[in-house]
Amino acid sequence: MQKLIKSLIAGVVTLLLGFILITFMGHFASNSVKKMGDRLVDNNQARQAAAKEQAELKNAAKHAEQQRVSQGQALWRHYEQQRRKAFDENYSLPEGCQAPQSDRQFNECVNHKMRAKKEFFAAYQPPPSGAIPPHAATSLRHGDGS
Repeated sequence: MQKLIKSLIAGVVTLLLGFILITFMGHFASNSVKKMGDRLVDNNQARQAAAKEQAELKNAAKHAEQQRVSQGQALWRHYEQQRRKAFDENYSLPEGCQAPQSDRQFNECVNHKMRAKKEFFAAYQPPPSGAIPPHAATSLRHGDGS
């Protein structure tokens, strides 16, 4: 009978220790899963914040580039106006071009003016730094750099 009681007590103690162990393991596993979930949430939030910051930086860079192009085009337009004005102020029609008498004479006058303008523009001061011709700005927007 004593053996039976000892076996019974040993069984109850083993059962109790097993229950305590299982409870502890369940609690430990639950905490581990919770910590892992918290880390996943934190990592996801960090990735989202980084993506948002990257998008904001990209938008800021795009806006800055648009501003640079807009200012460069305005600078180019001003330069072009000054260059054309300087040509118009310095160009004088050759004899007989005020009122050409024939198509041939008219063509010679037009050709003379085109050559004179080409030479004048070639000798004129270069555009200011940062000036962007309109055709170049379109290429810049498409990213080909030309």
